Amino acid sequence: MPSAMFRRSLALKLGLFKPSLRLSADADLWQRLAFEGQVAFLDELLISNRVHASQTTQKILANSLQMLEERLKLARATHDLVAKHGGNLDREIGRHVSLQLAIDLPELRRWNASLPHVLQYGQAAARAHPQVLHNLRFMLYFALALLPPSVVRWLKRVHIRRLASVWSAARAMHK
Repeated sequence: MPSAMFRRSLALKLGLFKPSLRLSADADLWQRLAFEGQVAFLDELLISNRVHASQTTQKILANSLQMLEERLKLARATHDLVAKHGGNLDREIGRHVSLQLAIDLPELRRWNASLPHVLQYGQAAARAHPQVLHNLRFMLYFALALLPPSVVRWLKRVHIRRLASVWSAARAMHK
């Protein structure tokens, strides 16, 4: 989430960030905040971002097994939060985790992770979250991750351009 605003008093009441979720504490906090009040989404591009080697995301990618552990911790925290409010989204949470693990594979390769490193992550993901083996998107992304990093980066650029044109067309239709 590039940018968010919320009431400080509510964040303090909810306990701010959980120290056990070192790399996904913000996502956990946004989820807890969403259960407490209204969430608004602004359908406008207000900021842009840049990728650089010293940002947290790149540090996480450097230690992909730590990233895997964080994804699973956040899934457990989400399960606990939903259960606390009387819900059961285990199936949806499982699908979301499978999707995140699938997306991680070509991302690791895009950032020049070695093929053995990507294979190790895929194997650890399958052991920790066996549902991914039944997820077609995971298998597709796994196949993409076998390509050379330069090809994965090129495919990502093409995909982003295509999404941007679809987004522009959709916005034009709604004006």
